[in-house]
Amino acid sequence: MPDGPGYDAFISYRRSDGARAAARLRKRLLSFKLPKSLLAGTQQRRLSIFMDTAYERGAADFYDQTIKPALMSARWLIIIATPDAVQRDKGDDWISREVQDFSKGSHRTNVILARAKGEFLDRMPADVDKRFPHMQIVDIRNDSFFSHLSPQVNARFNNEILKIAGPLFDVSLDNMPKLRREEEKRQMFRLGMVSGVLASLVAATIGASYYTFSKANEALHSVEEGFAVSESNILSMAGEMGADSADDENKRLRLFSNCEHAARLQELSVAASIGKVAKLICRMQSIGEVGKADKAKPEDLKFRVAELRTLIGEAKQLRADPVDE
Repeated sequence: MPDGPGYDAFISYRRSDGARAAARLRKRLLSFKLPKSLLAGTQQRRLSIFMDTAYERGAADFYDQTIKPALMSARWLIIIATPDAVQRDKGDDWISREVQDFSKGSHRTNVILARAKGEFLDRMPADVDKRFPHMQIVDIRNDSFFSHLSPQVNARFNNEILKIAGPLFDVSLDNMPKLRREEEKRQMFRLGMVSGVLASLVAATIGASYYTFSKANEALHSVEEGFAVSESNILSMAGEMGADSADDENKRLRLFSNCEHAARLQELSVAASIGKVAKLICRMQSIGEVGKADKAKPEDLKFRVAELRTLIGEAKQLRADPVDE
């Protein structure tokens, strides 16, 4: 707050299309701090900005008791220019009323117009361009989240904010270039901080992606190795069965176990598999296990015999054609 009672600025706006712009401007001004080089030995202070947000304008005495005292105690009047803010033909025009009353006070020439919507030189509220021909006009139409992602747009907008903040902090015209230079330095520092954070996030994302990719490759390699071991065991067990009938049952169990292991690996990967011969052996082994079941139904055995004949045909085909394993 300035020395003594009152406000640094009073924001006049039309609720219908200027409330958002007024609130954002007030927030920017409240967060603005003068560079230390311009404090001239004084303490840093926060601006005091009045913006009416109460919905009590229906009361006859609300303006006289609440709005007017704040308006007349303000050093500056900031008018938000939007299409709906131009003078109304019917009903109370609060912007015109605020402008008229402010022009009767001790700071009557301290008026700033902030264009928030419409063309820059569209008709202005309360004909302030005629009442105050030398007033400062600033452009705040680019005040949005996405517009600030552009360094050029953000730099232009910050320059417009300085046109308001400078007078509110009583920065002289001679010191305005210095204020702009200091603000540019602050913006470059903030941009560097943001860029550094983004670079760190990108690096972390790439690192996490590479780690995930590496682990996925390791898992796939392990599956492929599992297929290779199972296939080798299947072919070995199938080749040895019959050579020592006393050990055939043990070999049969080991063969069945390796076929089961290959089947489980197949559920983990569609990119790898055991070879055609090993698959054929496992299918034949499966038929044999059904035949050994104590409660095998005749219809199951009949189906398995038909399947076995099909497998024998496939085996003959494998013998006739070269196998690419």
